[in-house]
Amino acid sequence: MYKQIKWGKEYTRYDGSKTFRVEKNRNDLRIARFSRDKKYYVPIENYYICADVHYVSHEETRIGLLCNQEEDNECSACNVGHEPKQMTLMPVYDVFLKEVQIIAMSENCDPGSLSPQIESIMIEHGDKDEGQDITICISKPDMYSFDVQVGFPIKNGAKIMERKIKEFEKKVKAGSGYLVSCYTELSNDEMLQVEEINMMAEVSGYDLDDAA
Repeated sequence: MYKQIKWGKEYTRYDGSKTFRVEKNRNDLRIARFSRDKKYYVPIENYYICADVHYVSHEETRIGLLCNQEEDNECSACNVGHEPKQMTLMPVYDVFLKEVQIIAMSENCDPGSLSPQIESIMIEHGDKDEGQDITICISKPDMYSFDVQVGFPIKNGAKIMERKIKEFEKKVKAGSGYLVSCYTELSNDEMLQVEEINMMAEVSGYDLDDAA
């Protein structure tokens, strides 16, 4: 029953009616990745949103699939018992890479988790000081915790940053879906082609023919 997704490849729907093509990421917005090395970001305020995301294993990594519940009132992943996580998406400017990225934060409030540390900094320092933006410094000393500190406003590269942020804001205003484009968006039929969701459908007795 299971057919592993290959990005960019064409698939036939379960009912045999027509084909579809799966694209891994349909926009250029990326999720920020952290390591032991310190990375510096400038928060882009007023654009935070929440999204329900299904995290699944794929090709030795984890990818996020947008939950279809809100758009379609029906989600294949939810129907087979795959629980989504609510993520807060915070746009930031990566000082070193010179691009806008998304910091995705879960609801985890344990000591060392990302969300409460960033929230504390933004409450205390979020207002711009004399027209300058703060930076936040993030590192990941181990698998389970983050270290978040306040950095100084950047001076070198400020014009590039302003241009990149304006480009980002223009894309957001052009379409509300841009902020969540860091995740993969699949139709309900496409979701059922993903190994983890397909296997859950089989063991739960979910009728794939009725879902088509």
